[in-house]
Amino acid sequence: MFLSSIAGVIICDYYLVRRGYFQIKDLYSARKTSPYYFTFGFHWRGYTAYICGILINIVGFVGAIGRPVPQGAKYLYDLNFFCGFIVSSGSYWALCRFFPIPATSDKWMEVGDEITEISVAYAGNDEFDEESATGSDFAKGGGDGMGAGVRERKVGDGC
Repeated sequence: MFLSSIAGVIICDYYLVRRGYFQIKDLYSARKTSPYYFTFGFHWRGYTAYICGILINIVGFVGAIGRPVPQGAKYLYDLNFFCGFIVSSGSYWALCRFFPIPATSDKWMEVGDEITEISVAYAGNDEFDEESATGSDFAKGGGDGMGAGVRERKVGDGC
């Protein structure tokens, strides 16, 4: 009941709304200017569609735990995955159509299809400095080979 709504939103977002296009570098950014930050870091279209996919199955769920409900609700609940998936993906698509989101494409554009310049981790710098990335003081003259924050553990004689 709950997973079908999540799957509907995720699959609709990837295949129908964005058409395989992602700005990979911005996926890992928490900046307010990122196209995936949305409204105060909250993607209200996704949550609204998720709730819509759950609501269609609630009455049938109540019937499944023993309360009297209409027979139609029981039939709908028997198909709860498909109903939740279709309702959540349809409502997400409609919300994104009427309230457009950034970082979309007009044609199918999965990474590797037509995107030639991808620089994800190091912002175009091909050289990787492990010591500065991990905070190791080995390169700074520490010489012990231990990274910053790593201490040598001494074991006593009487174990």
